[in-house]
Amino acid sequence: MSVWLSATTLALLAASIEGPLLPDSEVPDGGLVSRQSATPTTVRFANETAAAVSLYWMNFKGERELYGTIEPRTSRTVRTYLTHPWIVTDAQGQPLGTFLPQRVDATALIQPRLAPLAPGQEAKLRSQQSKERATIRFINRSGGLVHLYWLDYKGERNLRARVDAEREHVVETFASHPWIAVDEEGDTLGLFQAQRGDFDAVISSKGTAP
Repeated sequence: MSVWLSATTLALLAASIEGPLLPDSEVPDGGLVSRQSATPTTVRFANETAAAVSLYWMNFKGERELYGTIEPRTSRTVRTYLTHPWIVTDAQGQPLGTFLPQRVDATALIQPRLAPLAPGQEAKLRSQQSKERATIRFINRSGGLVHLYWLDYKGERNLRARVDAEREHVVETFASHPWIAVDEEGDTLGLFQAQRGDFDAVISSKGTAP
């Protein structure tokens, strides 16, 4: 799992009881503070990575309080309240996701992440024949509309989706297939190469690291 703060929209709603709770917008720990709330809710943290992760509650002082670890391919359900942020980190303490509970019970998916490639590598990339299926959940944290392209077997761009700010788009693809996210000005915001399995790909604004 690529290890940056999947902190992705501090207010995205889970679509339903079974819907995923998306990681929240990227903010420093100092901006995450629990506030008094009388509305209880439940979050199931599902660790879909291949390594144990640590689960922290951000208390009323904005400090992390460890709630234990979640082993690979397992989950943990916590009873919490609206406005109470939670952070998940890897074994090295690198944030993997920041989640803000919603009014409906939801699942917070902790998935492996694709590390973005240097934009200059696009000219060298093209899809290769592969039978290894891959799923990528693109999370748009750029602040604007993103055009999502698949690089075909000739290395040419094929527009596959337009993703609004603070939204996500899931694609079914194959290992080795490159994908590129471009803003409305034509600037590259993210270049990713699919790997076998399910992964997240966070699209950040130009000049920032996810």
